[in-house]
Amino acid sequence: MSIISTGRRLGAVHTTRTAVDSAAMLLRGVLGFVFIAHGAQKLFGWFGGGGIDGTTAFFTSLDIPAPRFFAVVAGLTEFFGGLLLIFGLLTAVTGLALLVDMVLAIVTFNADNGFFVESPGGGWELNFVLIGMLGALVLIGAGGWSIDRVLGLAGPPGTKVEAA
Repeated sequence: MSIISTGRRLGAVHTTRTAVDSAAMLLRGVLGFVFIAHGAQKLFGWFGGGGIDGTTAFFTSLDIPAPRFFAVVAGLTEFFGGLLLIFGLLTAVTGLALLVDMVLAIVTFNADNGFFVESPGGGWELNFVLIGMLGALVLIGAGGWSIDRVLGLAGPPGTKVEAA
């Protein structure tokens, strides 16, 4: 006996183009918000962050070369990358840049702290989730409700990429 009996097959929402566009917009919004907040911590000291000076000191403690330069690069990448994601502008390039940012965060800091964020020093669990979400967004694209679509950087609904 099944727990759910509808008398017909259950249909998934994802079978419509509108659902895919909605999913892309949801991913862009959530990821954009997260990255804007983290970039603002690094650049401006908002939300309890250390600003450029605090981020530079942190990067210095990790032996990252040119720590001030990379503090600015990381802050700008995250803050403006988040904005670009929200608007759906240059989504694939931005998603890849932020994905690399998260891989570098794991390699330079989180890897030695274990997987779970509750680990001392914070593990790489959150970075891993963000990488997965960014990868999914890069694969599905910005969706129909994006500046990429308006500029022709994302194909119209139903388009397929032909193999070369």
